[in-house]
Amino acid sequence: MNISKKMTYIAQNKFKLFLIICASGISFSYYLYCLWIPSEITCVNNPNRNYTYIIVGAGTSGCVLASRLSKNSQNQVLLVEAGGHFNVLSKIPFLAVFLQKSNYDWNYETVPQKWSSTGFYNKKQALSRGKGLGGTNQLNFLIYNGINNQSTWELQDSLLQYLRSKRCLIKSNYLDEILLRNTRICVKKCKPYSSIRIQRTESELGNILKQSLKELNLPAIKYSKGDASIHKGERWSTYRSHLVPAASRKNLHILCNTEVTKIIFKDKRAIGVQLHNNRIIYSESEIIISAGSINTPKLLLLSGLGNEQLLRELNITTIHNLPGVGLNLHDHIAIPIYVEIKEPLSLTLRKVINPIEVFNYAFNKKGIFNSSPVAAFLQSSKNFLILFIGSTPEDPFRTVANYLPETFKNLFPFANDYNHEGFVFLAGCKHTQSRGFVSLNPNKTVVIDPQYFQNGEDVECVKDAMTLVQQLLNTTSFKRIGSKMHLPQLRQCSSSNFTRDAYLKCIIRAAAITMYHQAGTCKMGNDTLAVVDHNFRVKGVTRLRIVDASVLPRPSNNFPNTVITIMAEYVSSLLNI
Repeated sequence: MNISKKMTYIAQNKFKLFLIICASGISFSYYLYCLWIPSEITCVNNPNRNYTYIIVGAGTSGCVLASRLSKNSQNQVLLVEAGGHFNVLSKIPFLAVFLQKSNYDWNYETVPQKWSSTGFYNKKQALSRGKGLGGTNQLNFLIYNGINNQSTWELQDSLLQYLRSKRCLIKSNYLDEILLRNTRICVKKCKPYSSIRIQRTESELGNILKQSLKELNLPAIKYSKGDASIHKGERWSTYRSHLVPAASRKNLHILCNTEVTKIIFKDKRAIGVQLHNNRIIYSESEIIISAGSINTPKLLLLSGLGNEQLLRELNITTIHNLPGVGLNLHDHIAIPIYVEIKEPLSLTLRKVINPIEVFNYAFNKKGIFNSSPVAAFLQSSKNFLILFIGSTPEDPFRTVANYLPETFKNLFPFANDYNHEGFVFLAGCKHTQSRGFVSLNPNKTVVIDPQYFQNGEDVECVKDAMTLVQQLLNTTSFKRIGSKMHLPQLRQCSSSNFTRDAYLKCIIRAAAITMYHQAGTCKMGNDTLAVVDHNFRVKGVTRLRIVDASVLPRPSNNFPNTVITIMAEYVSSLLNI
């Protein structure tokens, strides 16, 4: 290379470096600006003594309820939230997962698991739960997946009837056509009522998955593109869709960084809530608990609603004997399967940390950061597969998941390779049979035991999902891009006596991870362990309702956040009659 060409080459590269530095600097400045802009919601410092409705918990359902109930100017509504405002990362769809294991997370863990989680620190799984305005919906993967257009249990029937009354459903030859496969129809029809906004992920990997399914000729398995709750480049949670527009109403007060420690009763009638500073605020109509599947049973127990014997052991006065409080904890669980590919179709670390991508999002709200990492998912009658468009970097995901280093490195062998192309399947079970519980220990802190894989049918179910992954990867569509599945070589699963079936089951019990869909701990129903009736009213007392995932009697067919949103809309319509 002559001197002239060499100087030109150096100049060109310096210019590129200059552009990258400028883009990074501008984007970082934008980030700092976003951190310090005034909050969209002003929290009250000195709430009134009395309100018409008190809502405990500003998660998915709490935000909807606060918005809908305060729309009636005759209602004085108080929304109480243990956390405060999330920072700017919660707005950026691709980055919100980095808020897990932070101050915006309750940082719950399970007790050591007896039948699973041998590949996790102390056999404990981390249960990320959002702490702040918007709740867990502010730090999840934003997957939108509606409820099926069918009635499999009474609660779902009530929700479907509500949607039909709003003309959100139309006739279909397929039971799940409207709210599962054609979510855009639901969005269009329900828009005035549920404020749903959806962005559809388009990816080559998703298209390949669809083609591979056609090759296998499995019509019973439903394919769906990666619909995500994103609008104009930002996370579209119920905090954004419902609470922010309602926050300026004079009849809605939002009390932040305040934990409710007890429901106050008078003759089995809920009359108020006690705050962590021992102040009591009274309700003239009803108290609605929307604190989630862990904190709702915790609050009921602290308030004297639960198993009478347990309450006696905890030295808590029994208001009403409800033995089902905290029981029936269910969850979706799945095994991550890393797939290496030869074509540049996935999200590598190199692509993600590209300053141009940061610049593009900061100023245009476009690019990688304006997307969910979920490319597509499949559902059979029993299983689900989620296709994540990229690999999983070790930091922070190993810490967030609580995996042992050996487990993580075996699951994701190229996690720290900035350039390696690959993606992840999450292979799981929809209708898990194992049931756990939420309780209190003697010092009255929460105890969570999901008892993952206590029922061996769940292991078989996840194994079937893994078999489906293998079948898909053996199709021409996936072979064309050089797909290679990596099963972890874990020490506890390395016995030479293991059959392949036993080996897969060992991997599942070691490395399967929660899908963060904990629910069912205050279930709806008519049996002796039911906590609420079909109008969401807590049994045995009056003026108290529960509206969150804890009422779901069995695992949802789909991802529960949409169900919870519609549930809150439905209860709001009951109370606003």
